[in-house]
Amino acid sequence: MYDLLFFCNNSPIDLKNQLLSIISQMQSVSHLFVKQPGKDFSRKRKISFSDTIQILLSMGGNTIRKEWLDFWDFSPDMASVPAFCQQYQKLLPESMDFLFHSFNDSFSSLETYRGFRLLACDGSDLAIAYNPDDKDTYGGIILWNGMRKDITNFI
Repeated sequence: MYDLLFFCNNSPIDLKNQLLSIISQMQSVSHLFVKQPGKDFSRKRKISFSDTIQILLSMGGNTIRKEWLDFWDFSPDMASVPAFCQQYQKLLPESMDFLFHSFNDSFSSLETYRGFRLLACDGSDLAIAYNPDDKDTYGGIILWNGMRKDITNFI
């Protein structure tokens, strides 16, 4: 695996704010992303549409209970795990697909690598198949401000 270095003009805070903005916009028309429009997420609850999406995005590999406690920072006012399960079951699967595409499309100015936008943070890895016949990837290519550089000496 090669460390992927990719720099763009957007800071991590800008990226997070953009994501939260899209989630907020989705919440304002949440009836488009739920199984029962007019009913699901129509009442004020401890777990909003936005909270549900953010929790799903923040989940790692732990149990739902552990992820839940981490998200709410062990707050005594947090809702129960079963309440969260009820809330996320109200979402249409297409809601996450919409969020994914909306977020990616909001950065259309980013350069691409073979048609794909690569967004990475420090420590991210990009696995490239080992193929000596592929001159573009053999020896390791790093994307740095849109330029390719041979990183054979750094491996």
